[in-house]
Amino acid sequence: MVTVAVGNKAMQAYGSAGQWSEVTQVFEDMRDTTMKLSTFSYNLAIGAYSRRRQWRAAVDLVADMKRRFLEPTIFSYNLAITACAKSMEWKVALDLLEEIKNEGTLKLDVLAYSSTINACAKAGKWQQALRLYEEMSRYDVYPDLICYNSSISACAKGAQWQKALSILRHMQHERVVPDVVTYSTAISACARGGQYAHALDLFREMKSCGVVPNIVSYNACISACEKGAQWEAALELFEEMKTVGIPADVITFNATISACAKVGKVQQALDLFREMKCKGVWPDVISYNASITACDKAGQWQEALDLFSQMRVEGLKPDVISYNASISACTKGAQWEQALDLFREMKHMGVRADVVTYNSTISACAKGGQWQQALDLFYDMKLLGVPADVISYNALISACEKGGQWQQALTVLAEMKKGYVKPNIISYNAAISACEKGVQWKKALELLRVMKDYGIQPDVISYSAVISACAKRARWKQALDLFGEMRKVGVKPNVISYNASLCACEKGNQWGKAVELFKLMKSEGVKPDVISYNAVISACQKGSQFDLATSLIAEMSNTADKTQNNVVTSV
Repeated sequence: MVTVAVGNKAMQAYGSAGQWSEVTQVFEDMRDTTMKLSTFSYNLAIGAYSRRRQWRAAVDLVADMKRRFLEPTIFSYNLAITACAKSMEWKVALDLLEEIKNEGTLKLDVLAYSSTINACAKAGKWQQALRLYEEMSRYDVYPDLICYNSSISACAKGAQWQKALSILRHMQHERVVPDVVTYSTAISACARGGQYAHALDLFREMKSCGVVPNIVSYNACISACEKGAQWEAALELFEEMKTVGIPADVITFNATISACAKVGKVQQALDLFREMKCKGVWPDVISYNASITACDKAGQWQEALDLFSQMRVEGLKPDVISYNASISACTKGAQWEQALDLFREMKHMGVRADVVTYNSTISACAKGGQWQQALDLFYDMKLLGVPADVISYNALISACEKGGQWQQALTVLAEMKKGYVKPNIISYNAAISACEKGVQWKKALELLRVMKDYGIQPDVISYSAVISACAKRARWKQALDLFGEMRKVGVKPNVISYNASLCACEKGNQWGKAVELFKLMKSEGVKPDVISYNAVISACQKGSQFDLATSLIAEMSNTADKTQNNVVTSV
């Protein structure tokens, strides 16, 4: 005859062998009889369900104990809370902890708190985890190493690097010695908080304390360097791993490739990508995305598309980041048709385009002078509920500007304001440039005034475009007034500003002012180009200053000869 004692021994035996389903089967068979099960029986079953990640069954057994007039022990609760932690059921874990408090007869212990904090940490509920950590002392419960580690892990999930460091320092003050998990998790918190310097300090500290870093420590530190654009430090850590005999995994490679990609170190990124394959570490979507991003940053659109094709050949499904990086690379390479093809393919494959996708594709169309395509994309994104941002509007205004559609550019600028998206200097510069190309000098002047009214200080591009608009209509007085204004407000004219002003003087038959500007240009260290010379020479010819024009032609020729000689010498 099977007794409770025999059943318990059977469950223990199965548990020792890791046969958790057999443990629960024995328990359920016993529960179906009239046997009076013990607290020990329940605890064995709750532990088995916890191991099988069946949190609901574990919690139900705690309730069943009460129904059978068996008092759950703190151990019973801890096992159930641990089951919840494994399944990220943080709310249920919190409820169980509150139940322990309300019982009155059970003394809370560090395991109850550690498990509940861990449940909150795994679910990313760092606020609740820290609240529990801070309330422990009220119940005369003091953290152990596991509890500290769980609390720091919660901080890492919430990118709360300062709180993580505070807990680390507190545990050291309480003479609880940090282990590799403590340091790795604290480094991860710094990484997520964008604090690469603190991450590196912790990494050095752990080594000085005799705590040997593992792959998690290195990966966290490399990730911190990646987020801080510290590609050289990331590579040093990567090489150090080889020296100490820790083989890099896919996370290591991805973080190091991404660190190089962020600063446009395409060769280093691609070398790492090839190395990971040689080492038998198979690239995933993140590996490809980081490598494609490196190509994008370096303007190597063909290499980006090759990688994009390769990832599909290897059976990996490109995600929105893959498409965005590839489209961006095509945009930088002025390959608007390729960018549009990728955009259409993306939609066909069921990958949802985001604002970055639309912005890059609209920018590609802008660079290719495809204003109508850009406009269609813009209204498509609005139709699909993708909110346009300032970059979206700027790209569209730029597309209209490059397509010679000044009226459409102004319409988009007006719509931008109605859509509660605040125009910036790029928005106004693109719109002013559109007016300049459309010879709309009055509208260009009005936009300059409006941007100043909105507190946006015009830059050299703003002034140069408005001066050029005035020049095209021979409005030399307005052009020179603007030229004077820009210098007065501290905006230093460049060769484009001077050329636009010289052209205004030439069209207005103001040879004297053109010569003065030309002299000022050279005195301020702005090197005249062929447009500068042509404008001042033409102004002199129109003013019958032929000797002066001849001397300027000779000067221009000498300057060209010197430039040619310099090129030959350098070659």
